Amino acid sequence: MKRHIVLTVNGEEHDIEIEPNRLLLHALREEIGLTGTKEGCSIGVC
Repeated sequence: MKRHIVLTVNGEEHDIEIEPNRLLLHALREEIGLTGTKEGCSIGVC
């Protein structure tokens, strides 16, 4: 079930609908279009 959230990024508000288990990284890249955001190792032991 998607949730409505409001993110403020670089002083700009973004209203998005997102699954609760989705990574912030994916929301920034896919929903907002900030493709400069990169994923590290994604398992937390880098």
